[in-house]
Amino acid sequence: MTSDTETVDVAVVAKHRAMWATGDYPRLAAELVAPLGPVLVEALGIGPGDRVLDVAAGTGNAAIPAARTGASVVASDLTPELLQAGEAVAAEHGVTLEWREADAHALPFGADEFDVVMSCIGVMFAPFHQRAADELVRVCKPGGRIGLLSWTPEGHIGELFATMKPYMAPPPAGAQPPPLWGREDHVRALFGDRAEAAKAAAHRVIADGADVIDVGGVKAGPGEEVSVDEEIARVVPFIEWLRATYPDQLISVDTWRAVVAKQACAAGADLINDTWGGHDPALPEVAAEFGAGLVCSHTGGATPRTRPFRVNYGTSERGVVDAVIAEVTAAAERAVAAGVSRDAILIDPTHDFGKNTYHGLSLLRHVKDLVNTGWPVLMALSNKDFVGETLGVGLTERLEGTLAATALAAADGVRMFRVHEVGPTRRVLEMVASIQGMRSPTRTVRGLA
Repeated sequence: MTSDTETVDVAVVAKHRAMWATGDYPRLAAELVAPLGPVLVEALGIGPGDRVLDVAAGTGNAAIPAARTGASVVASDLTPELLQAGEAVAAEHGVTLEWREADAHALPFGADEFDVVMSCIGVMFAPFHQRAADELVRVCKPGGRIGLLSWTPEGHIGELFATMKPYMAPPPAGAQPPPLWGREDHVRALFGDRAEAAKAAAHRVIADGADVIDVGGVKAGPGEEVSVDEEIARVVPFIEWLRATYPDQLISVDTWRAVVAKQACAAGADLINDTWGGHDPALPEVAAEFGAGLVCSHTGGATPRTRPFRVNYGTSERGVVDAVIAEVTAAAERAVAAGVSRDAILIDPTHDFGKNTYHGLSLLRHVKDLVNTGWPVLMALSNKDFVGETLGVGLTERLEGTLAATALAAADGVRMFRVHEVGPTRRVLEMVASIQGMRSPTRTVRGLA
């Protein structure tokens, strides 16, 4: 059964797709919109390590400049003809990015996938404003950035719309005029409190079966500087809310700074996820002070928020394995000496951090060596670059590779996984446990009823 609203939406989408495919929009965009793309990219501070989605990207007026910074970019648009034109422009300039057909009202991406979600004179033409705004928020990671560049009602394009309005067909029910996106009060009303989006994400992953919620305020990759005070402002109030809302939920704070970890633990965090390999040697003392757990990771001495460059662990495949085991076990023993409970420590080989794709695969082939150290192993495999490079796929196509790696690692004894897609990952882990005889089937009817 199809509702009237759904029917209208299908008709509106088809009409818009046909409209944007007519005429010579690529030439118009090159003259009128292209100069604005770099302005938006600069304002958002996009750079290497960012995962970026350009919504209603057209021919890539913002997506292509974003890709030139070294970011991983997906350009999405309703109209295949525009995507094809943009892909040709990108190829001409030697720029690589992913092009996806997508309706801004129903983006074909998972929740919390992108560090940056943007639109340059694009999403403003999606007629159902609230629905489009909700989608932008949904696919943006908590703590990520959403940036829009739109024509204002007072500008010459806004005046053109006002002039044309009496001669245009009535819009569908619920549709709003594009220039409203150029009004600050309208945009604020659409997006509301960004903290609410993070809270919605927490509700969702807990419902999907997450055992631990990992809260971070600074992305792992390069980008704009985030001060200690800003990081505290991003994570501590959220942890306080999470602890009050879910008193029994285990909470982890992802930080390499002891001063941040201390305030996070005071707010209710149970675990310190030190993803930068002991860059701040005071973190174990904080964990001991609050009786918190600690994740000891390996980065090969990398500086926080830097990408690996020609890292070398020798000529043997075991080189990286031996280096990881030596570093994380030594860190774990130092944590015990600092007063952290031995049973509250996990070790993490930390895929992609200070490692290339070959290193990541080697670590997965030697999971049992990590497990045999006696320390419980945590792995963060979800959507990592080593998965993308191994399969030759973009960010949005890494789920299968992630789940395959997760299944093998779980079978070999990894105890915890840091993930984006909680539901699918939990089902994979439950299936592995059932195959190993450690979990009974949920129901057994076949051949018995």
